[in-house]
Amino acid sequence: MNAKTGEIVAMADSTTVDPSDPTATDSLFWRPTSLTQSYEPGSTGKISTFATALEEGGISPTDTWTVPNKQEFDGQVINDSMPHDTYDMTTAGIFTRSYNTGTVQVAQTVDDQVRYDYLKQLGVGDHIDIGLPGSNQGILVEPSQWDGRQRFTTMFGQGYTQTTLHLAQILQTVANGGVEKKPQLIDAYIDADGSENVIPEDEGTRIYSEETSEEMLRLMEGVVELGTAAPAQIPGYRVGGKTGTGEAAGVGGYDGYTTSFAGVAPLDDPQFVVAISVHRPQGDWKTWQVEDTAAEVLSYLLTKYNVPPSDQEPQNYDVFPEDPQKRPW
Repeated sequence: MNAKTGEIVAMADSTTVDPSDPTATDSLFWRPTSLTQSYEPGSTGKISTFATALEEGGISPTDTWTVPNKQEFDGQVINDSMPHDTYDMTTAGIFTRSYNTGTVQVAQTVDDQVRYDYLKQLGVGDHIDIGLPGSNQGILVEPSQWDGRQRFTTMFGQGYTQTTLHLAQILQTVANGGVEKKPQLIDAYIDADGSENVIPEDEGTRIYSEETSEEMLRLMEGVVELGTAAPAQIPGYRVGGKTGTGEAAGVGGYDGYTTSFAGVAPLDDPQFVVAISVHRPQGDWKTWQVEDTAAEVLSYLLTKYNVPPSDQEPQNYDVFPEDPQKRPW
C-alpha cells in the first residue's frame, strides 16, 4: 500500500486460480483472502495498543517498566511466549521484544473504552470497501461485553479479529503521520459512453498526532534493528515493522496459529507499507518467518519507484534503560 495515499499497489495470495478451471482451486482463494479472511492478529495488534498509549496515556518511549515473564492482573495471569528474567525495560523495549506482561502495563494507562474507540477509528470491526465483494469486517465487541480476560488479551491482539487489509490500513495511518487514508484499489471507471470517472483520493482522517506517529516509527525500527524482525532489514534503508503470532481459533478452542508481519520503509520518508499473514503454518512457531518476504517486496517497490536510500542512521530507542542492551530473551 502507498503509505501517503492509501493506494493498494498489490494484493496477492499464495494460491492462484486458473480462470479456465476455477473449481480446481479451493473456493477460499476465489476472492482475495487479504479482504475476506479475518483472524486474531496477535502481536501486530500491539501497534494500535502502543500508539494509543503514547497518544492518550501520558507515557513516553523511554519510560521504565519492570517486566517479569509472568504477571497477575486483576486475577488474570498473563505470560510471555518464552520464559525470561525480570527486566527493567523502556516502553520502546517492551514493544521491541513484544513482551505481553509489559504490554498490559503500558495498555492500562488508558481506559478500555479509549482503546476500543481507537480500534474502531482504525477500521477494526467494520467493512473496508475497495470495490470488491466479500469483505470481512472482523469481530470487535464493545468493552461492556469483554470478560475478565478479554480486556487484557485485546491489548496484545487476541479477543478480536481483523483482516490483513485492516492491518495494512492501521500501519498506513501510523506511517502517514497519523492520518488514515482509506485503501483504494480502483483508480477510475468507464461509463457506457466511454467517459472516464476518476475516483478521488480520500481526504484522510487524523487518528494520531504526528508526534505519536513519529515515535511509533522509531519503536518499529527497534523491532527490526534489535528485536524480532531482523530479516526485514534492507541495506541502505531504514525499515520499521511489527511481528505477530496469534493463536487461531478452531472448533472447540484454539488449535493453531497465524503468523504475520507489517513493515514500512523508508522511515525517514515513509512510502510503502506491506502486510503479510500466513494462516496455520506448520512446524515450530519459533522457526516461522515472513519478515524476509516483506523485505523482498519492499526492496522491489523501493527500486521500482526509485526511492532514494535513507540518509540517516537508525533512530531506534534502547531496549533497557541501562547497558548492556544485549541480554538473554
